Amino acid sequence: MIHFYLFHKQSLLLISDQSREKIKAKYGSIFEIVNSVRDKESLDIVKPRVLRSYPKVTVKEEFYVRKVFSEEYKEKLRQSKLGKKRPDWVKEKISAKMKGKSNFQGKKHQRKSRLQVSLAMMENNNVSGKNWIYNPKTDKENRVEEKFVLPDGYRKGRDPDNVTNFS
Repeated sequence: MIHFYLFHKQSLLLISDQSREKIKAKYGSIFEIVNSVRDKESLDIVKPRVLRSYPKVTVKEEFYVRKVFSEEYKEKLRQSKLGKKRPDWVKEKISAKMKGKSNFQGKKHQRKSRLQVSLAMMENNNVSGKNWIYNPKTDKENRVEEKFVLPDGYRKGRDPDNVTNFS
């Protein structure tokens, strides 16, 4: 997004695609956003209109220039960082930033994905032939084989408070 920033004290009209924070840091915090455009093509249409409204201002254009690196240079950078471990303070900083965030929050699996997971779980034989047992004193649940002798304090089935009926 390209903004037209008007600084009354300096009588300056700044046209820039940089963030407002960078503009505040460089030119000061007292400015007014006169207009905004999405791309440089529409800039040619809007710029003359804005200049007609403010004829006595100095116009300065400042755009973010992205450096273009060759593929060879990118590969050299990648190779130079390969095998190096991040310092602990960097790991802690990344960890603190990511705490409480989930990449899948607010999303749902597609029907096809759910079917794939369901089929994979049907093929899973880890729980076939096993039953739930529950100890009310320790409030622990476990799965054991059918022929297994129940330990002291355990009973067959699950904790009735944790199990919900879907009827």
